[in-house]
Amino acid sequence: MSKRFSLSAIGHDRPGIVSAVTEILFRFGCNIEDSAMTILWGQFAMILVVTPPDHLTLEQLRGEFESISQQLQLQVNLSQLDEAQKPTPGEPTQAFLVSVYGADHPGIVSRTTAFLAERKLNITDLSTRVIQAKGPVYIMLLEVEGPKSLTEQHLKEDLFTLSQELKVDISLRRLEMEMI
Repeated sequence: MSKRFSLSAIGHDRPGIVSAVTEILFRFGCNIEDSAMTILWGQFAMILVVTPPDHLTLEQLRGEFESISQQLQLQVNLSQLDEAQKPTPGEPTQAFLVSVYGADHPGIVSRTTAFLAERKLNITDLSTRVIQAKGPVYIMLLEVEGPKSLTEQHLKEDLFTLSQELKVDISLRRLEMEMI
């Protein structure tokens, strides 16, 4: 059973962060299995799942990231992942994209995510933005997975009710799941 590390880094955005982090991982023979990176309000954030070579310890890798953390003013966190907690394939699921658009006001994320959780939908990706149109417009895009027993039509009807309560437009479309 191979070990895996998670690496997260947050700091003021600037060119070269991804290059510096991945260069260290490459130099030590780590393979990047999974990653997500984004910029929010000038802050760069990344999270990676890496597979190190068998001989590499977490402490060795932490030591390498100390200087780059100071140089790029990054908060870097490394931890070993527990293989026992790795998700295992369970009940077949289906994936949806939920789009929310409307006047910006508190409660949109909280109410929408509570609605999804009540229906056993797991959020696999979520992003939000406020854009300026004739006023601030809130945009939220969510990728969710849920049980096959949940019908798309029923979910659309429930989302319509939620959209009326929140005074936003909510749309739903099915996503094709990748077959691994």
